[in-house]
Amino acid sequence: MLAGLAGVALTFVLWLATPHLLLGKDLGGWRGLVPTAIAGIALLLVVQLLATGWVVVAAFGAVYWERIADQDTVIQAELDS
Repeated sequence: MLAGLAGVALTFVLWLATPHLLLGKDLGGWRGLVPTAIAGIALLLVVQLLATGWVVVAAFGAVYWERIADQDTVIQAELDS
């Protein structure tokens, strides 16, 4: 949870600082960059949720397969790896 919050804060700061760092100009202050920073944070959160969902689905699939497969198949699959 703490890492997620740190990621959100760093993304917000990155979106605020990037135009100034890349262009080397003052673009009228930070207030005009806030909507872009918020959009960047929203994109980061969506990607984090999707990645977490993929991990949960993969873990569920592995556990479900081990429960429904016969014991010999599970043992053979573990010996092959």
